[in-house]
Amino acid sequence: MTETVTCSICNFRYVPSVPEDLASHRKRHEETIHGIRAKAAITDRVVWLEGDFRITALCALDSKVQRLRAQRVATLGKREGGYDFPPFTAYEHFDERVTHVFLLYHKDRIIGFLVFSLRKDLGVLEWTDETGETKDLDAKEPYWTVDFIWVLRKFRGKGLARKLILVASEYFENPIEKIAWYPPFSKDCLELAKKMYPEKVYIGV
Repeated sequence: MTETVTCSICNFRYVPSVPEDLASHRKRHEETIHGIRAKAAITDRVVWLEGDFRITALCALDSKVQRLRAQRVATLGKREGGYDFPPFTAYEHFDERVTHVFLLYHKDRIIGFLVFSLRKDLGVLEWTDETGETKDLDAKEPYWTVDFIWVLRKFRGKGLARKLILVASEYFENPIEKIAWYPPFSKDCLELAKKMYPEKVYIGV
């Protein structure tokens, strides 16, 4: 009987005796630990650079190469979060939400990303409210919203998720105080939101 193994790190199921399975697992495992390999391209729209780190911005109107990169990273983040669908695909339509993706690189690897979009259905969640209920917010205009944010595990705790949000906010000349978050919150995302906004957070749906 052929034995199927599930990797405890990358959650990839494979048959060790099958060369193709072994190669697929090796690639998935490497990306889960070190990020997705992606060399600098002439189509990169670099919006922040510091040492070996850089952030690029893209949207559904950018090249297919850029959109496919974003999709690969979104799929990696989806796997770790246990979600059914990636938060961004290469075939997204550019609509009124003006969705943008900000990719975080370390050298020749993509190690994080942020999906940022405009949302007009807004609410306010106060951390001290024991009911955990979101109150409606009568906003005159949509808020830029953190739809999804993810950083490779070994790079967490270095302020890089916060940097992604700050760079995205500056890119659109948007006040950092007027940023909403799209639920549900992962454990790490909840901690980040509370650190950045200790009293209350805006919710975009």
